[in-house]
Amino acid sequence: MQTVEWTLSECPPLSSKIAIITGGQSGIGAEIVKQLLLHDIGHVVVLARSREKFEFAREEWGEIKGYGEVAERVEFVECDLTDLKVVDKVGKELLGRLGRLDMLFLNAGLHFHFFWLMKTERSSGC
Repeated sequence: MQTVEWTLSECPPLSSKIAIITGGQSGIGAEIVKQLLLHDIGHVVVLARSREKFEFAREEWGEIKGYGEVAERVEFVECDLTDLKVVDKVGKELLGRLGRLDMLFLNAGLHFHFFWLMKTERSSGC
């Protein structure tokens, strides 16, 4: 089987692309947004609960790419991903407004401690 090796520097510009990322305000998600900006993403929507964490990340992205460019290309949309009704509402609103989606990064996650989960299962009779 033939393998192909490439680097991020070989990635084509993404200037016409639209991306949505869950949890893009911190950790791996913030790094994904940074890389998208470095490759000239047209528009990226960060879905998250914390505007405060988003603002902190946006400050860091602005230092790298320029504050004006980040303000134009990166958008925060508050969305509690644990509430499916909210997710449905936000998804429909974004689809109607954006018209299309080129990339979707499902990065957000919740951490449940194993012992907390076991305690919950025992108390609920599962």
